[in-house]
Parts: sequence; structure tokens; C-alpha cells
Amino acid sequence: MRGSSSRRAAFSRSAPSPTFFDHDVPDYDGSDSWIETLLKSPEHHEALTNEVRAVAQEIAADPKYADEEPIGPDEAARDRFRAFAREQLGR
Repeated sequence: MRGSSSRRAAFSRSAPSPTFFDHDVPDYDGSDSWIETLLKSPEHHEALTNEVRAVAQEIAADPKYADEEPIGPDEAARDRFRAFAREQLGR
């Protein structure tokens, strides 16, 4: 889409509660990616955050994973990520 003035960025999920937003984003200029551009909008940031949480809750509640051992980072890695997230989000 090199010559166009903007690109369309969309996010959707079909079940159980579809979420969709459609937003023009400027052509890539080497700075922010399309997702970083969208996340600057509080409404898009909230929509994506809510969707990620909803998916995580669905997976956590799925009985087919009940016997699985927990996977993920150890506490030190979690602490590093929290520090990174605070720095990136300015909180």
C-alpha cells in the first residue's frame, strides 16, 4: 500500500462476544508500528486490553487444561516484565 494516504487496521474475534474496531492508520514512516499507533488511542487500548483478558480468562477456565502443569515465567521474569511495562506505559 505504498502510495496510499492511510491503511486500515482492524481487530476482531468471532466468539463469544465479538469485538471490532476499524481505524485508519498513517503509512509506515519507520516510527510506530500499526499496533503502537492504535494503542495510543485510549478506546482502542481499552478494547484490546479487555479482549486479551477475556481470552486469558476463557483459557484459564477451560477444563481441558485443569491437569496441565502451570507454564510461564518465574517470579524474577515477571518482576522484570512488570518493570518494563511500567516504563513503557509511563506508570
